[in-house]
Amino acid sequence: MIRTTPIRTLALLLLGACGCSRKEPDAPAPVTACAGAPATIAGQIELAGELASARRGCVTVSAWPPGEAGREGAQPLLSRTYAIGDPDWCAGDGVQMRYFGLCDADRTGDRARALPGELEIEACFDPDGLVSTHQGRVLGSALARNGANDVLIRLAPRIETAQPTGSRKKGG
Repeated sequence: MIRTTPIRTLALLLLGACGCSRKEPDAPAPVTACAGAPATIAGQIELAGELASARRGCVTVSAWPPGEAGREGAQPLLSRTYAIGDPDWCAGDGVQMRYFGLCDADRTGDRARALPGELEIEACFDPDGLVSTHQGRVLGSALARNGANDVLIRLAPRIETAQPTGSRKKGG
């Protein structure tokens, strides 16, 4: 049987206390006004109509300040492209869908640009994946705030119906 003396017990407690001390974490760096909050936007893309059977092409999801999408010379704040052949696409009830996410890794241009309170999230289906051509592109968009995780963007080609030409004159 081993007997411990009060001095040994005190020494063991002291050593244990020193070994268990934790360093306080450093204070986080102050966030500058131009850096803004980290970008996190997530949701679902649905391809409907003829697009539900697409087997090639890509969908580019971009976040813009409201009203900036499609303006000449404008650049999105965030952008990511998803290939249609990717196994993350799945068929549903007359649609082809996948989940998407945009984060700080998807920033474009000046990374210090702050995100506005509301963003326009645009999805663009491009059948050939070439930036230089616009034939067959289909766009869809939704408004969302940074941090939203339930954004739904549905892309479907517009069906143009034939309109009758001018009316006939009577008696002519």
